[in-house]
Amino acid sequence: MRIGWIGLGRLGLPCAAVLATRHRVRGYDPRKPALGPWEAGLGDLLDEVGLPPATFGHIMREVLDGTTRQEYLVSVDSPAEAVEGVDAVFVAVQTPHEPALDGTHPDDGTRADFEYGYLLQAVREVVPHMKPGAALVIVSTVLPGTTERLIRPLVPPWVTLVYSPSFIALGSAIADYRNPEVILCGSSSADRERAVGVLWEVFDGVVQGGPGHLIYACSIPSAELAKVAYNTFIGAKLAFANTVAQLADATGADADEVLGVVKRATDRLISPAYLSAGLGDGGACHPRDQLALSWLARRVGAYDLFSDLIAQREAHSAWIADVVAHWAKMSGLPVVLLGTAYKAGSTLDDGSPALLLLSQIATRLSAAAQDPLVFSDRTLPPSGTGRAVYVLGVAHEEYRELDPVPGSVVIDLWGIVPARPGVTLVRPGRRG
Repeated sequence: MRIGWIGLGRLGLPCAAVLATRHRVRGYDPRKPALGPWEAGLGDLLDEVGLPPATFGHIMREVLDGTTRQEYLVSVDSPAEAVEGVDAVFVAVQTPHEPALDGTHPDDGTRADFEYGYLLQAVREVVPHMKPGAALVIVSTVLPGTTERLIRPLVPPWVTLVYSPSFIALGSAIADYRNPEVILCGSSSADRERAVGVLWEVFDGVVQGGPGHLIYACSIPSAELAKVAYNTFIGAKLAFANTVAQLADATGADADEVLGVVKRATDRLISPAYLSAGLGDGGACHPRDQLALSWLARRVGAYDLFSDLIAQREAHSAWIADVVAHWAKMSGLPVVLLGTAYKAGSTLDDGSPALLLLSQIATRLSAAAQDPLVFSDRTLPPSGTGRAVYVLGVAHEEYRELDPVPGSVVIDLWGIVPARPGVTLVRPGRRG
């Protein structure tokens, strides 16, 4: 396969080199117009990659199967030359913030989107020279909506637009690129089959085990948000661990021992569990634990991360209450909360986020509530009678067969209720 690669910086160069083990790659970077032979070294790119020259040279020789294979990765002098006649063009240029916002200075409250000037200029320079049917793969980090808003208007209809960022880190980029956790394929639904096919061909023979089980296809906005969500989730884990360390220091506990327990919890904590949208945490323990740890953090002078968790839980629930009030006003129907238990399948409602939601709805309008497990009346809303705005407070298995009368509104926070003729199905945060 012939590939054009735009952006040979600290992350772009290792990725281009990995692809060169399988494909013919032409790379372009305005800051480095010529790479030169591999055996001659990579010049000042070695420092930019962030590894000692000897180490990087060893890795490159390993990646390139013990040969220089200079003919497979060629640095060219212009974007046009990089993309002419290729099957796919990868754009991996920077989307920076100003240096003061790079995380090495105390936060001064400034908030800003990424800078997209370099990315847009790169796209403008390559698309006129791409052949019909080629794919333009955007690798650069952007906020959701950016590709459709800023890049799509620059791309002709005969080019397949794909958003596929890499989940790699400086210092381990080559290993990360060869052994990815996921290959993200963001595209329009019309381009989905073509986009998946392109990434399959690109990574077949490059990633260990083949790309089939790794490609995750979704919309472009979902892919954009997934990239930054992935990165910030790492920050959230570190923030939690460091807060635990502060509390341990003040109370005589040992952070390594405490977090050692957390690391062993591979069913609930270090797993996909609790990573589905719905309502916040509940139960007899968890909300109270956050409250108690918030008190402790303030008492010992640690950052009160737990107040942030409490505030997010309540703010999210208030947002859902606003959604409910909107549909009640639009439809003129009464509101019924389905499920008051603290989690699906439970008969208990201690600390229930559904009851929190009910209390917030009650500040806006009147609402009834029922639960087939908590209340003695274990029936669902009678099928075919009683139009209402039904709000799914709990993802009870019984609600998967919910069949309200036509004209009703169902606000499904969990994505489990099937579509029914004549019923308006609202799924906050979900599409389709």
